[in-house]
Amino acid sequence: MCILQPKLLSLPFAVTLVIAGVAAPSEAAVSMATTVPANPMSKFYGHAAIGSSSFEQHLQSGLEALEQREYGPAELQLSAASAELRQHNITDKRWLKTRLALGEAFLGEEKLEAAEHVLSDVAARARATDLQIHQSAVAGLAEIERLFGDLKRADTYCQQAIADGRQLRGGSPAALAHVYATEAAIMSAHGLDKTAVDAYRQALKLAQSDANDAHDAAEISCKLAVQLHNDGNNEEAAPLFERAFDQLDREANFNVPLYAAPRLTLRWEQGSPRSRLIADNEYPLKYLLVDNLRVAATAVRSENVIGVLISLANCGRSRLQLAVGPTRLEQMKPKHKDFLYVAPQELDIPLEEEHITDLTWRRRWLNHIEKNRYIPGFLKNNALDVDNFFGNNQFGEFGNWPVIANDETPIVTREEFLYGKHPLPDISTINFLSRGSNGYRPTYLDPGESKTGLVFFQQERFDRAQIDINIGNTMIEIPIDSAGPR
Repeated sequence: MCILQPKLLSLPFAVTLVIAGVAAPSEAAVSMATTVPANPMSKFYGHAAIGSSSFEQHLQSGLEALEQREYGPAELQLSAASAELRQHNITDKRWLKTRLALGEAFLGEEKLEAAEHVLSDVAARARATDLQIHQSAVAGLAEIERLFGDLKRADTYCQQAIADGRQLRGGSPAALAHVYATEAAIMSAHGLDKTAVDAYRQALKLAQSDANDAHDAAEISCKLAVQLHNDGNNEEAAPLFERAFDQLDREANFNVPLYAAPRLTLRWEQGSPRSRLIADNEYPLKYLLVDNLRVAATAVRSENVIGVLISLANCGRSRLQLAVGPTRLEQMKPKHKDFLYVAPQELDIPLEEEHITDLTWRRRWLNHIEKNRYIPGFLKNNALDVDNFFGNNQFGEFGNWPVIANDETPIVTREEFLYGKHPLPDISTINFLSRGSNGYRPTYLDPGESKTGLVFFQQERFDRAQIDINIGNTMIEIPIDSAGPR
């Protein structure tokens, strides 16, 4: 949800961006934009127009999955629809609309290279034939280039989408909302805070014009609130944060696999009250909170591998059931690519864990989450402390922890526990020794409990990277700039 800040460009180019047309459009333009259906596919593929052919069935299923942000199923259905068109050598508007939807599915899954390839082809073919499809395609390309860090190309695509909107007397509100949100992020990266706030306001107005698009409105609200907070305008930022977090918490479903529920993507960003940081020059620990689940992560460069240390904690008062999915480490700069995952079977795990502990023992916040502790529900002032890293903790292979199968973990203070006022409950342990057939591992977190584990990746230098942690339908993205000295 939060934005990685790309490297700033020179001031002359930033000034050029302001002159190029970042200013918000008129009220009349917004009014005209809201009269167009939010989904650019809906005017072409209404339910009444869908027949019984294999292509139409795949397309309809793909569009419905895309609308629900179920990007995996959407990709499968839309790829099948594209194959049907390719088999019959069809390259008309049906091809453009199907490929546009496929590109949006790739972008939702953050398969950026695949999304760029598909959307570039759609934009080139639609430039002279269909401005609405062209606008949606270049809106996606703008976000892709921003994520790649090429702000100049991203702004060029934004200006193309805005120009298409003028010719279309608005265009798609959803596409324009994403365009202005991308433009705002570019302005923020250049230090043009007032212009960024104006663009975010315009994006929010467009997103709120569609009553069925509460998710995008919540994401943009959060981005606007972060910008206002960083500018010192906390009075306006607070209610925006509150409404955005309320919506996003409702969408988080930690017990449903990613492919079976609408995807929720949350990014760590400086300035958000849900994003915290324990600062350290070598091993900074970043963590965020969503629906009472605290997710913390950092990277530690061992002798042979990079170990990603991940801690999950229940900061609520009821047991959480989690479907722990795969974790990946992405290199964002100098290249955009995945680090190679190293399976535990290929390593001497005790030796690697010992080496990582030797590197981090001086950092209490890291050293404590690498140890097993049985202090249930450590509370502070009778409230769960989201910043506490010293309570009940299970350490082991990430996603494969022993599960303490208690009916209820008592919520007590550390002092009450240590002085014996509450006896340690009976513990029976269930081991989930292998992933399920769906690629997820079930685990449980009792109130106040945390579980920590390591995931290993091949050793490689990088300037900027990102840890992607999949819990249920929620993807947590935490940027890192250091994994310690090599």
